[in-house]
Amino acid sequence: MKKSILFIILVALLAILLVGCSNTATIEDEDGNTVTFDEKDDEITITDDEGNTATLQGAKAPDDWPEDVMPVYPDSKIVYSVDTEDALMIALGTNDSKDDLVAFY
Repeated sequence: MKKSILFIILVALLAILLVGCSNTATIEDEDGNTVTFDEKDDEITITDDEGNTATLQGAKAPDDWPEDVMPVYPDSKIVYSVDTEDALMIALGTNDSKDDLVAFY
């Protein structure tokens, strides 16, 4: 999947342009990797030729985010999130100091 990073970035940008008036667009390369841009749900889903998927979401936590284990920092903004078969990740933005973040977590 590493060799497809450039492909994925280019296709994701192209998908954004191609979506136009429709809600989704899917593009597949010659190796069977696909990128689906879903404007309605604000998601980009990348699937490799083996069926492994990664979903990049807009400014929301994945549906199965473990809030009880890893709460979202108060007064922060979710910039994007990633949901794969093996991991969940969110990127947060805040104006608070590093010390405040460390104290919270």
